[in-house]
Amino acid sequence: MQSVIMWCNANQGFVSALLALFSLALSIAAIIVSIIVARLPFRKKLAIGFYTNMGVGLSDGLQFYSVEATNIGNRTIKVSFVGIGFREHMRWKKAINHKKPNPTNTMLNVNETVIAQYDIIDINKLMSEKRIYAIAIDIEGKVYKRKIK
Repeated sequence: MQSVIMWCNANQGFVSALLALFSLALSIAAIIVSIIVARLPFRKKLAIGFYTNMGVGLSDGLQFYSVEATNIGNRTIKVSFVGIGFREHMRWKKAINHKKPNPTNTMLNVNETVIAQYDIIDINKLMSEKRIYAIAIDIEGKVYKRKIK
């Protein structure tokens, strides 16, 4: 221990530089944490759900797929499309629902959900040709997706 104290006394510049680097690293970490905490109230996030409904509770007994987008963030999100989509030539293509139009330009407050429904026969045909996803696209262009197996 005596030799460490003597070495530190003889090399004061090195120890000062080492302590300065340590304090700089702690300052950078504190700045990063404060930025992350400051951004939390403005977090934007959607949860995508995909469900098969087999006519339970329906009077006509139809089978259909449902795509749900739920706002689990901390601010309101305007969703431009909710439904089924697939990738083609590096771009997202949207599956069109002829019987019931897809929800578009919908404002989702915190914990609100929007649902799109598709006929099961049309989607099974599309699923045999392509890899499809349950997607939601907000007005800023961010795509939230969930792979459909």
